[in-house]
Amino acid sequence: MCCSRVQDSGMAALPSLDTAWSAFQTLGHRPEEFLRALAQLQASSTASGLSPDQLLPVIAATLRSSAADLELQKVEQIGGLAIAISDRVAQADGPARGLFSAEAGAAYGEVIGREVRVDEIQPVVNELLAANVLMRLGHGLYGVSDPFVQEIWRERKR
Repeated sequence: MCCSRVQDSGMAALPSLDTAWSAFQTLGHRPEEFLRALAQLQASSTASGLSPDQLLPVIAATLRSSAADLELQKVEQIGGLAIAISDRVAQADGPARGLFSAEAGAAYGEVIGREVRVDEIQPVVNELLAANVLMRLGHGLYGVSDPFVQEIWRERKR
């Protein structure tokens, strides 16, 4: 349906269906990002000299990285402890638990290079929740709000 609308829109530079699907997957199955990529494709296709099938994957990868950067900047602005907590949640297979434990505090301390008191953790987690970076999944269970951001976080940690 979406592809037929794009074809009917009169866009000059259209990628193949396989390339479009691959770009959509690269963008985390986000229609708004995919439409942004198509708009950039239209603006760039004649000037670049590349075919739509060559250009769209580059645009999609760039937009993917940019979208994740905005979310990751939120974490960085909160501080080092937020980075350590977010990393623990992002690296967990399934819901992360034990964010407020003494063991977690010691692990955070190793990451940021200083002792972390357990009472320091809750305000930072609250900030991450308020910034919609993390979400509470249940009592003592946390996850990254956006799986797309979690995927990017994991890729960058590798």
